[in-house]
Amino acid sequence: MENVDVSATGIQKTSGILSGSISLSLGTAIGAACQFLRTMIVARIITREDFGIAATFALTAALFDMISNMNTEKLLIQARDGDNPEFQKSAQTLEVIRGTAIAVILLILAGPVAQWFSVPQAKWGFQLLALLPLLRGLRHFDLQRLQRQMQFKPYVIADTGAQIFSVIIAWPVAAHCPDYAAMLYLLLAQEVFRCIGSHLIRKRPYRWGWQTEYLQRIISFGWPLLLNGIFMFLIFQGDKFIIGSSAQLFKSGGYSVGELGLYSMAFLVTSQPVAMISRVTSSLMLPSFSASQEQRGQLLDKYQKAFHGLSILSGLMASGCILIGGLLVILLMGEHYRNAMVLIGWLGMMQSLRILRDAPTMVTIALGDTRCTAVATGIRATALIGAIIVAALQMPLVWIAICGLIGEATALASILILARIRHAIPLWFATAPVAVTIAAAGLAETLRSFIHHEQSLMINTGIYGCIAVGIILFVCRFGGISFQSIAARLFRRQNVVSPQQE
Repeated sequence: MENVDVSATGIQKTSGILSGSISLSLGTAIGAACQFLRTMIVARIITREDFGIAATFALTAALFDMISNMNTEKLLIQARDGDNPEFQKSAQTLEVIRGTAIAVILLILAGPVAQWFSVPQAKWGFQLLALLPLLRGLRHFDLQRLQRQMQFKPYVIADTGAQIFSVIIAWPVAAHCPDYAAMLYLLLAQEVFRCIGSHLIRKRPYRWGWQTEYLQRIISFGWPLLLNGIFMFLIFQGDKFIIGSSAQLFKSGGYSVGELGLYSMAFLVTSQPVAMISRVTSSLMLPSFSASQEQRGQLLDKYQKAFHGLSILSGLMASGCILIGGLLVILLMGEHYRNAMVLIGWLGMMQSLRILRDAPTMVTIALGDTRCTAVATGIRATALIGAIIVAALQMPLVWIAICGLIGEATALASILILARIRHAIPLWFATAPVAVTIAAAGLAETLRSFIHHEQSLMINTGIYGCIAVGIILFVCRFGGISFQSIAARLFRRQNVVSPQQE
C-alpha cells in the first residue's frame, strides 16, 4: 500500500496565494499613493474653484460608468467556467459596445452637462471626456481572468504602471495648464497607459465573440449589479452631484464651485484609502469564498476571520481620519483647505463602515447572490434624501457628511440581515467587528478633544499618528484579533490525502 503525498502541491498553492496577495496589496498601495500624490501636486497649483470644476469631470465619468457597468469581470472570476475563451470573448465584445455607446452619448450631452454644473466654459472638457469610456471599453479582460488563479501580477503591473506614469507627468502638465484642464489631461493619459498595458501584459490574444448563452448569463448576473451601480453612484458621487448642481436644483441659490472643490477634496482623502482596501480585500475574499461555496463550515470560518481583519482596518480608518486626516490635508494641500478638517472626521467614520460592509457583500456574491448587495446599496442611497434637504436649507456641508454616515450604518445592518435571511449567515459574526470600529472612533475622538492645537502641524501630525497606532495595537491586543491568525485561517492549506492504493 502506498500513500500519495500531496503536501508539496498544497504548499505550492499556499505560496501562490501569499505571493499574489503581496503583489496585489503592494500594487494597490502604490497606486493609491500615486493617485494621492498626483492630486496633491495639482491641488497646490490650481485654485479650489478649478479643483471643483475638475470634480465635475469625475462626477460625469463616474455617472456614465456606474449606470452601465454589468461587472462582467467579476463574473469571469466567480463563474466555474469563467476560464472559457469564448466566455471571455463575449465579455470583451459587450464591454466595447458599452464603451462606444457611452462615448457617443457623452459627446452629444457635453453642452447640457456643462450648463447643469454652471460651468459652460468647460464644455470642451466634457466633449474630450468622451474618450475615457471608449478607452475603458477596449481593455483586455485577461488581467481579470488570471485572478481566478490568484495571479494578480499582470493586473498590478498594468494598473500601477499607469498610476506612476500619471504622477511623473503631473507637475509639467499642471505647470503648463494651471487650471482644471490639468486633471482632465492626466486622467486621459492614465487611461491610455492602462489600456495599452492590459494588451501588452496578457496571456491570451485579444478577441471578440458573440455567444448568446454567455451574453444572457452576463446580463442575468449583471443586472442586479447594474442597479447596484446606479445606487453606487448615488452613494459615492450623489452628495457631490447635489452640491455641484444645487444652483440648478434650488432657486434660492446653492453651493459654490469652490465649496464643491472643498468637499471633493475631503471625500477624496477619506475614500482613497478605503478604495485601496476594498480592491485588495474584495480581490482576495471573492476567489477565496467562491472556492468554498460547497463547504459551508469552511466558508463561514473564512468569512468570520475576514470580518475580524476588516474590523482592524476599519478602526484604523476611523481613528486616523479623526486624529490626523484634517492636519495632513492642510500640510499637503495648503491652507485653503483648512475648512475640510471637520468634514474629514465625519467622512472617515462613514468610510470605516463601508470597509466592514465588504465582508457580507463578498460572501453573498460568492454564493451567486447579487440581490443582497443591490438592496443594501439601495437602502444606503436613501441617505441622499437627507442631503437634498440639507442643500435646500443651505445648511453647512458637514451635515451632508453626517447624512452619509447614517446611510452607511443602515446599509451595513441591512446586508447583514439579508445574509442571515437568505443564506443563514449568523448575525453575531458582526458583533465584534462593529464594536471594534465604534470603540476605535470613540477613543480617537476622546483623545483628540484633550489635545491642544498650539504646536506646529508637523508636531501635531506626529502626535496624532502615534495615538492612532496605539489605538490599533490596543484593539489587536485586547480584542484577541491578530493578522497572523486571520491570514492563516483565510488561506489555510487543506490537508488532502488521496485514496490508498495497493
